[in-house]
Amino acid sequence: WEFVDEFGSALGSKGTAEASGITEDGDVAPEVQVEAATTFSGGQEAKQARDWMRREGVKILGACLLGEDLAEAILRADEAKADAQADRARREAEQHAAEKARQSTGDVQQRIAEEQRERERVGRTAVLQQ
Repeated sequence: WEFVDEFGSALGSKGTAEASGITEDGDVAPEVQVEAATTFSGGQEAKQARDWMRREGVKILGACLLGEDLAEAILRADEAKADAQADRARREAEQHAAEKARQSTGDVQQRIAEEQRERERVGRTAVLQQ
């Protein structure tokens, strides 16, 4: 997370949050721990934002993570990570997409190189004709 002002500019306060104790029934808010830091240029506002996140933000995050639907979705996602076949399929799809991107990039680079060679040939021909 990173705090921004009303114009979207960084306030100089950012960090990470980690939740533990999320349960399937979701009747108890999980414990949220925040790691926060401020930059020197952030000044007093950055420190206030950091302190607010440590004091109030953890409560809000915990409340947002409370609920059966969210807990169920998180547990399903966690179980999906353990599914070797799904992992393999996801990895194959990612490799296919990466190969497609590499091929596309290679085609573009080849076209650019050919166009550059043609420009150089035309330039040399023009110099020789003068």
